[in-house]
Amino acid sequence: MSARHDFFTLIHKGQRKELFAATVVAGTTDWDDPSSANDFVSLWSRLASMLEAHAAHEHNHVFPLLAEHAPEIVEHVEAAHADLEHRLATLTDTIARTAGHPTEEHGLAVYREVTAFVALYLLHILDEETLVMPAIWRSCTGAEINAARLNLQADQSPAGVTRSRRAILPAITDAERTSMAQAFQRGSTSEAFAAFMSDARQALEPSAWERLEESRAAFPSCPDHAPSMSEHGS
Repeated sequence: MSARHDFFTLIHKGQRKELFAATVVAGTTDWDDPSSANDFVSLWSRLASMLEAHAAHEHNHVFPLLAEHAPEIVEHVEAAHADLEHRLATLTDTIARTAGHPTEEHGLAVYREVTAFVALYLLHILDEETLVMPAIWRSCTGAEINAARLNLQADQSPAGVTRSRRAILPAITDAERTSMAQAFQRGSTSEAFAAFMSDARQALEPSAWERLEESRAAFPSCPDHAPSMSEHGS
């Protein structure tokens, strides 16, 4: 039996890792130091771009799967997207303005706003995993889900795939990582797979990298469908 494709779990694991890390950096940044403040602006800008691209891919390729079957769910998650996109844009502007005139007091305010955004975002992606994905599995055929997967994959930029891959790889289990590597090896050129493994080596702790390398020598036969990085990135 083919594994059911999951649009959310792996990329959301990567997003959670990035959001938690950014929250820690926001809380430890020396906001009296313009250089440190600007470093955080750069970090947040990269993260915001990843979140924006991910939301666009969901809007264009994932949510339409439920437009006829569960319009109330689509309305719910699209409203959440609109709210989060507004909050993200406002927060990004606030961070940039604060870095222009950094003070400890304003930095603490930024930190608190970051934590508030992260809290709301975490609840939203939980809804996607526990409401949207099960509804897609109940309502859509494998062919419909696969078509959406392929369209989403084709819509990804190479830079976005790499960015998401580096977020995801350290945030998932050994089994998920091995499955991702299998699928990538199966569905890409040897050069692309070498780039995948190079990113993995840079992103992973040495012990995790060693386990991934060891698993390559005993890859089982590929399943009908295993989640690949290119299918989950933004």
